[in-house]
Amino acid sequence: MDIRHPLKKSDIQMMEFCHKYEVPFIPVLTKSDKLNSSAISRSIKDVEKNLILSLSL
Repeated sequence: MDIRHPLKKSDIQMMEFCHKYEVPFIPVLTKSDKLNSSAISRSIKDVEKNLILSLSL
């Protein structure tokens, strides 16, 4: 997943699918070299929030 952009609907759907069928997965954020440290922190927090929301169904 590109760290510079919000998660796509398809990203969230795939995480939900993996969670539903108990398939282990590791979210990987790419292109972090393109952002400064504060933007990276914001993006990581956003991804964490989306993970918690989508997987707590």
